[in-house]
Amino acid sequence: MTELNRIEQAIKEIDPATFQKLCDEYERIECKTKGIVASIVPLGSEDGKNKTTKGTPDSYIITSDDKYILMEYTSQKKKIFQKVKDDLSKIDNSSIDKDKIKKIKYFSATSDIEPKDIQAIQNLLKKKNIDFEFVSNYDLATDIRDKYRSLAEEYLGFVLKPRQLMTAKEFEKDFNDQYTGASTYNYFAYREGELEQLNDKLQNKNVVILTGSSGVGKTRLAYEYTKKYGDQVFFVNNVFDTRALISEIQSYIDDSSLKVIVFDDANRINDLEKVFQAFQRKIKKSDIKIILTVRNYAKNDVYEELGHWVNADILELTQLSAIQVRECIEKIYNIKDDIVLDRIGAISHGNLRFALLSAKVFNKRHRLSDISDFSQVFKQLLGDVLVRKHLDLHSLISLGIIAFLKNVDIKRISYYKPVLEKYKISEEKFKENIDILTQMELINVVNHRYVFFEDQIICSYVLKTVFLDRQLISLNFMINNYFGYASNIVRDNVQTLRGFFQNEENNSYVTQQVKKSFQFFHDQDEILYLQFVSMFCSYDINSSVSLVLAKIKKVKPVKVDMDNKIENDTFLYDYLLKIIGGISYDEPELAAELFYKYLVKVPQKVSQFKLAVDEFWSIQFNTFRFYKFTQQIALINELIKNFPEKSAQRIFLAISPDFLKLSFHTASEIPNEKSFLVMQNFPAFKTPEYVKFRENIWQGLISLANQKTNHKTIKHLIADYSRNLRLTIINNSNSVHSVHDVIENDKRYLVKIIPIVFHSSSLTDCEAVANIVESLNKLNIGMQNLKEFSENSIFKIYQKLSIQIRSKDFDESKFIHKLQ
Repeated sequence: MTELNRIEQAIKEIDPATFQKLCDEYERIECKTKGIVASIVPLGSEDGKNKTTKGTPDSYIITSDDKYILMEYTSQKKKIFQKVKDDLSKIDNSSIDKDKIKKIKYFSATSDIEPKDIQAIQNLLKKKNIDFEFVSNYDLATDIRDKYRSLAEEYLGFVLKPRQLMTAKEFEKDFNDQYTGASTYNYFAYREGELEQLNDKLQNKNVVILTGSSGVGKTRLAYEYTKKYGDQVFFVNNVFDTRALISEIQSYIDDSSLKVIVFDDANRINDLEKVFQAFQRKIKKSDIKIILTVRNYAKNDVYEELGHWVNADILELTQLSAIQVRECIEKIYNIKDDIVLDRIGAISHGNLRFALLSAKVFNKRHRLSDISDFSQVFKQLLGDVLVRKHLDLHSLISLGIIAFLKNVDIKRISYYKPVLEKYKISEEKFKENIDILTQMELINVVNHRYVFFEDQIICSYVLKTVFLDRQLISLNFMINNYFGYASNIVRDNVQTLRGFFQNEENNSYVTQQVKKSFQFFHDQDEILYLQFVSMFCSYDINSSVSLVLAKIKKVKPVKVDMDNKIENDTFLYDYLLKIIGGISYDEPELAAELFYKYLVKVPQKVSQFKLAVDEFWSIQFNTFRFYKFTQQIALINELIKNFPEKSAQRIFLAISPDFLKLSFHTASEIPNEKSFLVMQNFPAFKTPEYVKFRENIWQGLISLANQKTNHKTIKHLIADYSRNLRLTIINNSNSVHSVHDVIENDKRYLVKIIPIVFHSSSLTDCEAVANIVESLNKLNIGMQNLKEFSENSIFKIYQKLSIQIRSKDFDESKFIHKLQ
């Protein structure tokens, strides 16, 4: 029986007095929800008793304009039409002032009435200027299911699962009650630019994925965006029933008052795709804005998941700088001591959430030893939570299972059978432990069925205690048994255990546990093994490389027409490219070789290869200061080495424009390096490695320019470079000095490649070259070797005419007359 059927059946079975009270309360909430100022007067039930009384009407509402809305209720199951007519006749014969009756609303515990009969009554009352509304069993049940679920417990005798859509106020309370140190009341600064970007992106697209590392401020930024919409916003968190969530959204998505839905921590939501599949058309056609906060390592998976149904944009949120984090701590916690602030900065690595937690812990006892490292912060913050509860071994293991799986459904107990059997916990004992843990307020249980942690920090600390400190549950066992069901959750847990609690011992243990899973999945399903390795390739480079080589060997080469236009894929779905990209961080030259080997076999996938480069080889601030362009140089050199191959040329030309940009938009702070701060947008700047990298690209382009078939593409590339040059001058006046040396070095190659692909006899080419020269002149970088373009006689005439046309004194009619 569906939820709706259950409600309909219950309404049919309740006694007449309870039905009247249900309808009165329903109407009271309806008026309040719609902002109608009205008072309800019940006449059809005795005060203090569950009995009906005779009278007409059963209840009535006095509206703010001193009119009446009369309400009649019936639990009669047959001959409803006759019952309605009889009740209306009683109203007609009553002493009520008919001129003051605005509307008659009739509630029926059944739906046994024909639409034509309702229409007949409406037409009859319309002549008397009275509106008529018939509320059937189905109408009432639907609203109870979708809007007023608490009425089921109060009047129908059972509890409906709670709503998974939270109002802004409900979300705010939940967010502020957690241990994270974050609060909607905290100082909000340094994110004005990202807030503006988010607003701009949501002007162009209805769905934006807001991504970044844990604790970077994704949720807070989304919350700040929604504040301007007041109560026209819903938040989604702790999803335990996707079907119920779809039903809840369905009840609001057609409502013009709904403006924004925020899916917080969307990477934790199983079957997220089904939600967007259900509403794809309505999302495209409506003005509803949807924000998903997603951890950076899962952004592409979520983007891919949604890509089948909606057109989403991505906004990446980077860490605040060390100085900005320091200022936040000073203002929120009033900590001024440089030694304390330095210690907080050192252990939080620029993560604002970690910094806030550390400051919160320090302010309790003002001891530096309490914040010696982040594990110590957790211990001081939450250590007594588990100690004072005096948990026995099985209760703690049960708590660890819940922390790992995020949402436990007691009715699907067989899902947890492998881990329960391994640790000798019976199903009944597990349920008993859940009751104990609920009473201790460590976990939440909804509707005696769905179990979850409301606080992420407590959940993370339980993971640390159970899987790292005491190793009560084998991490390897949980990965092997649950990756196939919930890959994102497994990856999330591994990232938490390795990222939150950084030390050599923990990293070594987690790596060893993940590494053991490689062989397990190797012997399982082939696709599952590919998916696993694509997520965890850095934990076992040798096995990952072996897998890629074996797969490439099996691929049959495909011949394609290299002149065909490159297809624009929107997301990276190729597992082998994800694995190769992951390998590139540790073994850049080996990854570059694998990249090319695979490219030769599947040249038709060039769009996938470009997406892989965008994801794994993109230039960030750390690329300049820390990684020294090792990934990018290895890839470019590998492609140039194989230039006789058309596929290598094609991908080289596709990725070069992004590599030759003069400013970049993402960056992250280097741990423990205070001199290297996170920057939101930063200009390119000259380093020996960067110079070598750009020189390699220009040399590759000059080599390709000797083939006429590449001229058109290279012209477009240089046009892109010219636009970037102008934008750098216009928008980044402060960064011109930084990029000056980079552009000066580029000039050496521009003067070589321009005469090859551009022609001085072409007016269009002359103008393009003139734009480049003009931009360089503004930077005091002269290009004297291109005089054949500027000396073109036709181009000189064209320039003079352009100057005349742009002048204030230009008279179009005189100019045309002169030409004639």
